[in-house]
Amino acid sequence: LSGCEKTGTDVYNSTQAIEPSDYETVLNQWTRSDEDYEVLGRILFVHGTFHAPEFRRAFSVRHPDVYGPGSEAASRLTLTRPDAEEKHEFFLSVSTPDATLNDLEEKNSIWRVTLERQGSLPVEGVVVSVRSNANLRKIYPYITDYAQTYRVSFPLTDPEGKPLVQSGLQELSFA
Repeated sequence: LSGCEKTGTDVYNSTQAIEPSDYETVLNQWTRSDEDYEVLGRILFVHGTFHAPEFRRAFSVRHPDVYGPGSEAASRLTLTRPDAEEKHEFFLSVSTPDATLNDLEEKNSIWRVTLERQGSLPVEGVVVSVRSNANLRKIYPYITDYAQTYRVSFPLTDPEGKPLVQSGLQELSFA
């Protein structure tokens, strides 16, 4: 899954005014999808949204009554918590034809969720399974009936102490 950041966007210094009607546009700007195939069959389908400050602002103006501070759906995703900017967080919706392969949070999973940027060592994410419900589907309309959903967080810096996400970054990749 590559490029969960808008090209040319300053992730942390966006001051653009956001209206409730902008939510779908902002969601699409910070969401990417990818598929992985083996032989002739699909083995993995992923949607991922980067919880950039701009996305969290769009979320908060679109859903203040239902998902405001203290709501169960928002707090499970760190969207409205005070510590939201202390890590990089992504929301993933993952589908596999074999449910036993959809186990990103398991230590012995065949999948590794890492964040990579050019010139930096990969950083492994902390994966937490998130139970999907109608409220979550309202926030992320790409969740299907067959998907497992996850919250993945990464530290702010790579193992060398360099910022993992910084201004002017063109692309981030999950591996």
